[in-house]
Amino acid sequence: MTIEQLLNCDVDELEQMTDEELNKHFAPYLVVCSPPEKEHAVVNINKPKRKKHKTKNEALNDQMKELAELHNVSLENVKLPKNLQ
Repeated sequence: MTIEQLLNCDVDELEQMTDEELNKHFAPYLVVCSPPEKEHAVVNINKPKRKKHKTKNEALNDQMKELAELHNVSLENVKLPKNLQ
């Protein structure tokens, strides 16, 4: 297969075409291989920040508080075991 067959046009014809005619002729190719327009620009997303590593007790305490909130339980006047305080 030759370039002329791929482009569906003779080289002499291409040389004689105006810029507008060339844009029309190559429009199907430009859709696939041209860079994105400004309105469809690529957006860079920052990497999420690392969370502070929690100890096992801190993680358990947070889970307990979340569960208490979920079930509408108040932990204000509750005496907790030492390992969960």
